[in-house]
Amino acid sequence: MAPKRKMPAEPALAASTAATAKAKSKSKAKAESVTCAEERPPEGPKVKAPRTGAKPKPINNPEIMTALSHKAGFSMAQTKSFLDAMVCVATSELGSSSRCFKIPYFCSMKLIVKKAKESAERTCFGKQITTKAKPESIAAKISLTSQALKKIEAVASGSEDPTPPDTEVASD
Repeated sequence: MAPKRKMPAEPALAASTAATAKAKSKSKAKAESVTCAEERPPEGPKVKAPRTGAKPKPINNPEIMTALSHKAGFSMAQTKSFLDAMVCVATSELGSSSRCFKIPYFCSMKLIVKKAKESAERTCFGKQITTKAKPESIAAKISLTSQALKKIEAVASGSEDPTPPDTEVASD
């Protein structure tokens, strides 16, 4: 048996039935959204995940001194004098015209000097704007060498032991 065909209705009647069908579908969708919202549990305040532990603290100066003196086999006084000499050399190099200091196989330090800016009036979007004067600023940029980065990545991944093998220190 062949399906029955709908007879075309009058244009005005067809438009009104289409409009009522749209209105019915909108109200049905609205009713469904209300029921969906009613089915969901009420949202309370968002709870943050509990912290697993305290933030790790960086190593302090006395710990650095004891670790270096232990690894190198020097006394604390020798280690302190070495680090003081390193600081003196680094500050004198950074203060000179080169403004760059490198610690071989570890890092390079650069001194960045930004010039002072005077106050001025400028036109921006059709308005006069006065800019404030800024003093000269000095910043230090420290970047690790590729050897140090590779070593850190190896230690972090667990493929390499952070402590070097014990070497014998020649004593006089």
